[in-house]
Amino acid sequence: MATTFPTTTLDSTHAHSADKTKFESAFHSSDRVQGLTHDFYKYPARFSPQFVRSILDRLTEPGDYVLDPFMGGGTTIVEAIASGRRAIGSDINELSHFVTRVKSTPLSKQDASEILEWVAAVKQATTGLDSMPTLDPSPIRNMPIASYSFFHAATKLVARLGLARRRRFARCALIRVGQWALDSRLHIPSNADIADHLEQRVYGMLKGLAALVSGASENGTYKNKITADRLLLPYAAANPLLVRVLNRRGISPKLILTSPPYPGVHVLYHRWQIHGRRETSAPYWIADLRDGHGEGYYTMGSRSTLGLKLYFEKLGAAFKNLRAIASLDTAVVQLVAFSHAETQLPLYLAAMEDAGFTESAAGPIGGSRQERVVPNRKWYNQGKTLNDASTEVLLIHKPTG
Repeated sequence: MATTFPTTTLDSTHAHSADKTKFESAFHSSDRVQGLTHDFYKYPARFSPQFVRSILDRLTEPGDYVLDPFMGGGTTIVEAIASGRRAIGSDINELSHFVTRVKSTPLSKQDASEILEWVAAVKQATTGLDSMPTLDPSPIRNMPIASYSFFHAATKLVARLGLARRRRFARCALIRVGQWALDSRLHIPSNADIADHLEQRVYGMLKGLAALVSGASENGTYKNKITADRLLLPYAAANPLLVRVLNRRGISPKLILTSPPYPGVHVLYHRWQIHGRRETSAPYWIADLRDGHGEGYYTMGSRSTLGLKLYFEKLGAAFKNLRAIASLDTAVVQLVAFSHAETQLPLYLAAMEDAGFTESAAGPIGGSRQERVVPNRKWYNQGKTLNDASTEVLLIHKPTG
């Protein structure tokens, strides 16, 4: 039986209607993900910042804990920080953890100055690379050797940056530029163009960090408190260590806002695709991270029948684990897409119910199961007929009393 959020009073009907309209606009927004530090890396299947902002405004207050146990590119974390909430994120993907950490770590003026000096050094060191012969294969599988030469030179120069936060920022800038230059591209830019783009990107990233600091300060979280109010963990949502850490700190999230992997939907969380669908692990190499897992590790199961069975088992285990840190006031808001919604949505809802969560019939953002068409799909999907995987479903749950 679905639970219902408290209804609004007659005096607040007009405001509630306006808020609902604002939410619907944010929910269905097709704007590209941008602003603050959101463009530091284009993580697959990202939240819309407008959507996250609207959920935070309606379901939390400044100082509340917000948890994203499948944090991906960290949109929930960044928006929570900017709105004065305390953010908790967890993910098993090292790339997710790396990107989110950089997106939510302020830099000093000295940091920025040294990073810009690094950019200048990269531009100087890579001048003329386009005219050099590149006959040998790249050591990174499917990465064009000409591009490898640029990123090899740039990553070697990262060692000049003394502090770890500077080195992480530089590598994040490189993976963002590498993504722009290589991922899903039919034509690879020249190294000169990549160097110019790196310079533009770094200036934009520094500006985005400044905007995050400013927004957080306006909402009561000052620059020197941002990382203290942000907790990033490397655990799967089903890992008891996640609960143990939060229990030890006395944390019960007011909101769990997340987007788990989509069952049966092909999403590459750990690879770029070069010249079509040739996969490369280049982002891990550039970021200096380990990459020892296949697609199914990051998606909780493959697209096979057995893989889908495993997916729903892991989903149930994840939310059963999360139920241990959720109070009866905790709201769970999810965006999910399905390869076959007719059969998979009931299984998803059953897993949530077995884990101790009841779907909400209504609430401050309207009822559960609202749908939106996923905008801005990759080039190899463009022009194809819309299917179930092209539609995300909004699910709203409360812990079962």
